[in-house]
Amino acid sequence: MFECKANTDKFVGYKFKLYPTEDQKAILDRNFGFYRWVYNWCIDTIQANYNSTGKFIKYLELTSIFEKERKLSGNEWMLEYPLNTARITIRSALKAYVFFFEKRNNYPKYKSKRKSKAKFGVRGERVVFGDDGYASIEGFGPRNKIKYGKPHSFTISKDLKIYNVWITFDKDNYWISFQHEEDRVKAYDESNYTDSIGIDVGLKHLATLSNGKVYDSPDYTYYIRRNKRLNRKASKIYNRMITQCQQTRTKFEDIPKSSNLLKLEKEMRKTKRYISNKQNTFLHTITKEIVESYPESIV
Repeated sequence: MFECKANTDKFVGYKFKLYPTEDQKAILDRNFGFYRWVYNWCIDTIQANYNSTGKFIKYLELTSIFEKERKLSGNEWMLEYPLNTARITIRSALKAYVFFFEKRNNYPKYKSKRKSKAKFGVRGERVVFGDDGYASIEGFGPRNKIKYGKPHSFTISKDLKIYNVWITFDKDNYWISFQHEEDRVKAYDESNYTDSIGIDVGLKHLATLSNGKVYDSPDYTYYIRRNKRLNRKASKIYNRMITQCQQTRTKFEDIPKSSNLLKLEKEMRKTKRYISNKQNTFLHTITKEIVESYPESIV
C-alpha cells in the first residue's frame, strides 16, 4: 500500500521557503483545514468499520467511500480541493494506524487546529519548479504560481522527479519539502585516506578529536537570555488571562490574545528558531569538515 517505485535508498530531502501572496496564503490555509478534516474523517470511518466488521479497512475501500461521500449533496465544498490531496491524507491516516499496530507510535489522534502542525500533501508529478523562481502547485492553477527560494547548490532540471511533497506552516513561514533520487556515494582513492579519528562528545567541549582538535559550541548566551526575558513578559499576560478564565468561567482558548502577546509569541518563535538553525548549521559544518578529511574510520 505504501510502496514507492523509485529507489528510496538514494532519496535526498530538500526544504524550500515559500513566499505566497495574501490570496495564496488564504488558499494554503484552506488546504490545511481540508487536510485536518479528511484526516479526522478517516479516523471516524476506520473506527466505525472496525466496530462493525472487526477488520481493518484497506486503502482502496476507504478511498472509494470518500469519493462517494465527496459527491453527496451538501459536500460540494470538497470539490474545490484536489482529490490527490485527500488520497495522500488517507494514506497518512492509514500509515498512522500501521505504525500503531507495529508499536512504533501511539494510537492515532484527531488533528486539532490549535495544536496540530499545519500541513498537507501534494502529488510530486503535480509540482513543477520553474527557473524563474516560481513553482506551479496543484490546486492553484497554472497562472497562480508561488514564489520560492532554493539553495544555490540545488539545480532545477526538466527531468527532476520529486516525491513525498508536503507543504507546511510554522506560524510564521510557509515551506515546501520533498525528496528526489540523487547519487550521494563518491569514489575516493584509498591512498588519500588519513588515520582513523576518535570523537569524544562532552559538556565542556562539544567534540574533542583524537588528533587534538577541539570544537566548542557557539555562544547563545544573548539569545537564551532574550528568550527568558520574553517568556517572563508573556507569562505575566498568560497569568492575567488565566485569572480572567476563572472569573468569567470561560475556556483559555476562547479569550482573544492581545496584539502585544501575539508580538511576544512571534519574537519567542523567532529566537528559538535562530538558536536551532545556528546549532544545526554548526553541526553540519563540523561533520562535513571531519568527513572531508577522509579518515579511514570514525569512532
